[in-house]
Amino acid sequence: MALRLRRGTDTERQLITPLEGELIYTTDSKELWVGDSTTPGGLRVTGEIPQSISDLADVNTSFGIDVNDFLTWDGGNFIPNDAFGIINNKSFQLNIEDGASNPVVDFASSTHYGTFIGDLQGDVVGSVFADDSTIIINGLDKTIGLGDFTTDITIEKNNDRSEIRLRRVEIGDISGSPTSVQLGGVSFQAEDDAGNRTISRIFSTQDALLGYHITDSNYTDFSKYFILTNGNFGIGNIAPTEKLDVTGNANITGTLVAASLQGTLTLDDSTIVIDGINGSIVAPSYVQFGSFTTAERDAITAANGMVIYNTTTDKFNGYQNGAWINIDDGSTA
Repeated sequence: MALRLRRGTDTERQLITPLEGELIYTTDSKELWVGDSTTPGGLRVTGEIPQSISDLADVNTSFGIDVNDFLTWDGGNFIPNDAFGIINNKSFQLNIEDGASNPVVDFASSTHYGTFIGDLQGDVVGSVFADDSTIIINGLDKTIGLGDFTTDITIEKNNDRSEIRLRRVEIGDISGSPTSVQLGGVSFQAEDDAGNRTISRIFSTQDALLGYHITDSNYTDFSKYFILTNGNFGIGNIAPTEKLDVTGNANITGTLVAASLQGTLTLDDSTIVIDGINGSIVAPSYVQFGSFTTAERDAITAANGMVIYNTTTDKFNGYQNGAWINIDDGSTA
């Protein structure tokens, strides 16, 4: 049995105030009305339920619609658009404004990834790319790539210690360096009237750790370099052959302790005291010989040519032809 609604002519409908939710069908105008308990005659139920989105008056799908498309307003109609798609590797672009309608993330003024304006607070997950799509921060292997060469910078905690690792992937010659293969380094630059210049640099190769401080841009002057290679440390010398190999002068304010000294000894005014070439000794002032008693002198393993001052006899003694003599008269001492 079918359910029949309250019915009558349109004139009859206007004479009553239907209850809230009460339906009235007008037999002459063929319309459906619903009551709200206050409006005489009720409210007309208008429109039809569309069977397709293309049946909506303000939707234009005449040029086709694809799976995963969104509807965007073009000023006159809603049209299919995939610009906001986030499925199946589609691009996702979103302009974000602050409370004063100022752009925070602005894709409208950017031709590529958009521009972020202001401070970003909070956690950021993912990778960071340069404008040419080069990966700067790799969110997968946790590396930072910078520069014209394929270089990775890794900052991590390793075996309960924090460290920064520089890893060179692509190897090639670098002009002006004492070696051809550089793994990575730290540079200190200055920008002034002469332009942007590298002043100091510490870098590593497969065979050495090097550094320099150069202000005249002459990076091939290796006398200004220091190097640690094969266990030897060189200053002003990029091919050290000893544990410490210095090309140039050295100034030591403390005590120099050595098993032996080799070379020439000069005074501050460049006067030669010990000539390391011919073995001569020149004393610009005085020479004080060692003082021994006769007993102490005799305990020495003497060699011809030795000279001492004998405090027992108050005489200079010299060891000559296998025996000690008094230097003043040649008598046996």
